[in-house]
Amino acid sequence: MGISNVEAQTLEQTIPVSPSPMKLVLEDNKLFTSSFEYPHVSIIDLSSMESEFFTTSDTGVMGIEVISEMNKLYVSMYGSSKIDVFFLNMTYFHTLQLPSSQISFEAPPSDQISKDLSYDTGGWAISYNQNLELVYVLDYHSDIIYVINPYNDQIIEQITVPAHPFEMAIDEISNTLIVTSTAGNSVSVIEPVFDSERKFPSHKVVKTINVHEGPWDIEIDSEEHIAYIANRGSEEITVLSIIDARVIKTIPLEYTAQALTLDAKNNILYVSHQYENQINSINLDSEELEYAITTETYPWDIHYDEKTGRLFAALKDADKVAIYETQEPYNVKKPYYFAKSNANLLGLSEDFWITLWDKNRIIHTTDDDLAIVEFDIQTMCPTSVDVFCLEGTVTQVDNSNLFEEEDYLQIYIIEDEKKIMRTSFTGVEQVFNLELEKFIEIDST
Repeated sequence: MGISNVEAQTLEQTIPVSPSPMKLVLEDNKLFTSSFEYPHVSIIDLSSMESEFFTTSDTGVMGIEVISEMNKLYVSMYGSSKIDVFFLNMTYFHTLQLPSSQISFEAPPSDQISKDLSYDTGGWAISYNQNLELVYVLDYHSDIIYVINPYNDQIIEQITVPAHPFEMAIDEISNTLIVTSTAGNSVSVIEPVFDSERKFPSHKVVKTINVHEGPWDIEIDSEEHIAYIANRGSEEITVLSIIDARVIKTIPLEYTAQALTLDAKNNILYVSHQYENQINSINLDSEELEYAITTETYPWDIHYDEKTGRLFAALKDADKVAIYETQEPYNVKKPYYFAKSNANLLGLSEDFWITLWDKNRIIHTTDDDLAIVEFDIQTMCPTSVDVFCLEGTVTQVDNSNLFEEEDYLQIYIIEDEKKIMRTSFTGVEQVFNLELEKFIEIDST
C-alpha cells in the first residue's frame, strides 16, 4: 500500500489527562476519556482546551458512555461488577450491580489447603442505542452483554456471545448490534426482535462470523451498512456487510490494527496500530494508504469529529490526548452523478456541468469557472423507489451565482431515466427542471 501525496494532518495540541487514557467519547463539544490507572474520567472542554477529572467509586475505568438527553454518564470499571451512573455535572447518581459478573473457582475436595476463590469481572464497553433507548454493557470475562433500561437502570436482558467480547458498535439505521469477541476470533451480529406487548425489544444473535485473529475495535458506516473490524492479531481489517451478515473483503495493513475511526464524508478510515507510534489514513475508494501521522506513543483509541474535522488520539503511555487538524481534499470521493445541462433552462450564457458529489456537495462548472456548494442534508425526500432525492440547507458557497448560503435545496434524480435534476431554492419561486444532455458515471477521480 503506497502513500499518496495528500497533505497530512497537523498536530494542533496535546492535552494532559488523568494517567493511561483509553476510551474516547465526544459529546456536546466535550471529550470524555477513561483512565485505566486511576478511577478517573477526564473531561476536555474543546472550547477552552482545558481538562478536569472526577473520581468513580472503584478501580480504573474501562468504558464510558454519555446520554445527553437523559443527563447521564455511565462508567464501567476494570475488575469490578459495578457500573457507576453520574449526572453530567459530575454529581454521583447511583451504582448498578452486574449479576453475572463474577467468576468462581472451587478448590479440589482433596486439597485441604486451598480455598474457593471468586472475583469480579465487570463491564468493559458501554454503548447507547438512541433509537431503541437502550444501554448495552459488555462483560469481557463472563461473555455477556447486559441490556439496560436507562429510565430506571434495570437490567432487562442478558445476551451470551463467544469468548471475551471486547467492543461493540451500533448500525444507527438498522439498529443492529455488532460485537467483537477477541478470544473467540469472531464477530456477533445481533438484531432487535420487536413485540407489540413489550416496550423494549428483545435481541437475537442472528449470526456469528469467524474472522481473523484477535478482532478488536469496530467502526460502522450506518448509511452503507458496513462494519470495519480491526484485528489485533493479524495485519488486516475485516469488512462486513451488516445486512447480509457476511465478510465481503479484507483490507491489508502493514501492522496489526488497534483502533478505528471513520471520516464518512471523505470516505477515509483512520487506523492506529498496536505498539506503533502512528495513525494511518486509508482511502476506502482505492483501499490505499494515503498518509501516516506520527504520534508520541501508540494511540489506544482514536476518534474523528465530522463537525470540526479534528482527529483525537488517546496516548495511553504519555497520559495525553492529541488533537490533529485534518485536511478535506475534494478529490477523495467519486461523484454519484455527473451530467451536462442545457444552459438555456437556467438563463445562462453557456452550458455547464453539474455534479452531485458524495450526496452533500455539488460542483458545477462552465468553461471558465469552478463552483463548489455544500449543503447539510436534513432528510431523504419521500419519493417513489426509482427517484433519488435529497433536501437540506446550503452551508457553504464558493464561486457560485446559482446558490446562496442558507438556501433550502431539493434535488431529484430519476434513477432509471437519468435525465432530470430539479432544484429549488428559498426565495426563488421557479422550480428548475434540468434536461441532462449527457450522463456519465465515473469510477475514480
